[in-house]
Amino acid sequence: MKVKESSFIKENKPLFKKLVDSLLKEYEYVSVFVNDSIGKSYSVSKSGISISESELNTTRGYVVKVYDRG
Repeated sequence: MKVKESSFIKENKPLFKKLVDSLLKEYEYVSVFVNDSIGKSYSVSKSGISISESELNTTRGYVVKVYDRG
């Protein structure tokens, strides 16, 4: 199954890169984890099957981790 690239991540990639570059001037180690996922809800009943996007299983955000020995 092919997964469509996230437009949120693609559009903001230069900003995350700029953030990492900026933080590397101050810290020894920098990482950014970016997540953009859309959940789906599957429902099966006597009348049929329903598939829809689920707000409960949808996440979007990022975590920045820095480390400095000094």
